[in-house]
Amino acid sequence: MPMTIVFMMESVLFTHLMALSSLKKYPLKLDRGKDCKILMHFGDKICGMLDKRLEEHLLTSSSKNGSVEEEESDRPSNSAEVNLPSATESNPQTSSGESTCPLKKRRTMSSGRPYVPALRSGAHAILVTLYEYTQVECRGEYLTKKDLIRLAQPHCDKSLSVPDSGSYYTAFSSMSVLIRKGLVDKYSSPARYRLTHEGVTLGQSLVAGGASLEPPASSALVEFRLSSSSTETSNSLSTSSSVGAPSVRPNNKSVADTRDTAAPLFTLKPSEYEVVLIVDNREHFGLGNAKQYILPALVSNKVTFDVRPLSVGDFVWIAREKGGDQREAVLDYIIERKRMDDLAGSITDGRYKEQKLRMKNSKLRKPIYLVEYYKTQANEKIKENALHQAVMNTQVIDDFFVKRCDNIKDCIAYVTLLHRQLVTLYQAKTIHVFSQDSLPSVQFDSADAEMCHIVYSDFNAAGAKSKPPTAGECWKRMLMCVPSLSLDKACRIVELYPTLAALVEAYRNARSEAERVKLLSSIKSGAAGRRFGDVLSRNVYTLFYTSEPLS
Repeated sequence: MPMTIVFMMESVLFTHLMALSSLKKYPLKLDRGKDCKILMHFGDKICGMLDKRLEEHLLTSSSKNGSVEEEESDRPSNSAEVNLPSATESNPQTSSGESTCPLKKRRTMSSGRPYVPALRSGAHAILVTLYEYTQVECRGEYLTKKDLIRLAQPHCDKSLSVPDSGSYYTAFSSMSVLIRKGLVDKYSSPARYRLTHEGVTLGQSLVAGGASLEPPASSALVEFRLSSSSTETSNSLSTSSSVGAPSVRPNNKSVADTRDTAAPLFTLKPSEYEVVLIVDNREHFGLGNAKQYILPALVSNKVTFDVRPLSVGDFVWIAREKGGDQREAVLDYIIERKRMDDLAGSITDGRYKEQKLRMKNSKLRKPIYLVEYYKTQANEKIKENALHQAVMNTQVIDDFFVKRCDNIKDCIAYVTLLHRQLVTLYQAKTIHVFSQDSLPSVQFDSADAEMCHIVYSDFNAAGAKSKPPTAGECWKRMLMCVPSLSLDKACRIVELYPTLAALVEAYRNARSEAERVKLLSSIKSGAAGRRFGDVLSRNVYTLFYTSEPLS
């Protein structure tokens, strides 16, 4: 084969590999090959080839599935509703004329029996939790979804917030069944829930059943602490902070009770520290003279701030000791600010995922995504709908608090209000400061966790991206390529099998193929202690120990 042809083939292969790498970094959906042109290394030729192959694939798939489509065409258009988890529990008042015969039969058989949820199911946990909550004096009747999930999780075997692998539904999805059956009332937005009279009766019977709770041994009756300064304004500014919201206490341990496991480096009492805003000195604050607006605006708003290089985020708050050594602890609030044009650029070059991952790894509990919308600017890289989808993914999937602003003035106003709220929030709090490494070993409940923070220098050093990744970090990133394998689950695997070689050796030492497939299925992760399950274990085994493709 002539060298010229060899060189051309290598060039084409290299171009395709670079295009594939660029496509993997793009987190949003692309419907056509033509849409890939916004990415690097994609030209008319590659986009046209993708469209042609996609058309061939659709034609082939339609011909293979023709018999399936003919069979499905005989079914009523709403038959898909039968596949929903709550379909068998749906309201008997639904028009039976629109249902299939098997569905009618199921409803007729179950209509004579009272509804009782399965033990330790999502519906069972919700009813028991709402009932117990109403039995304690000095409490309101309502619970928000976030607080209800937190309280009900010990009573449920499945996660109320994370769906099972291959499913879109969580155990909390059974709430729709309880509402339809008139057991739970839903009010306002964001949603708040309370039991109806029928729900109280059923909840009482479930609790009286004896085996209804069966929580982990460490849990006891929950206790709430409501801040006296709770207002509607403070709730919106604190971005889901503890101000005005119930703090769940699954046990009676306090910070002092747990210090034997990890002693704090130092403790700061309310009168010994001040809350200071740290502004990243490398942040480019918009276009034109917007960069010159930020610091004077903070000064005029009487915000105590300091300008430093931040390794993670654009704004962060610290507690700085007054006098003495001026020791510093980073608080739980961190802001990543994005203009729409900057967001588009970060999506195409891969920074979008990388920045969010580093914010999650910072161990700060209140990440905030501050997005500036410039309506007059037309973005040529990515369509506006795709940018809105990226922002929504950040809020729904990554669990960041997203704040939308129209311009730099709105951003500074929000930062100022949040700073004032944090000053009020921490003015009576004693905080305990730990090193980056010792904080994870401390088992705090959600109320005491707000008083435990990381040394600022450790936080900034840990988030630096200039240092080369360790072998463990690379191994963690490899694991996160497996579908449904989150950061928490990857960390658990790395704890048990620090390297790929260690995992492969464990597979080799297994006595049978079935044991290899289920090697990771019993590992637990997350606050709820949920098992990985057979599907995820099989995917990891298939990817790292066999030559088979992932299903």
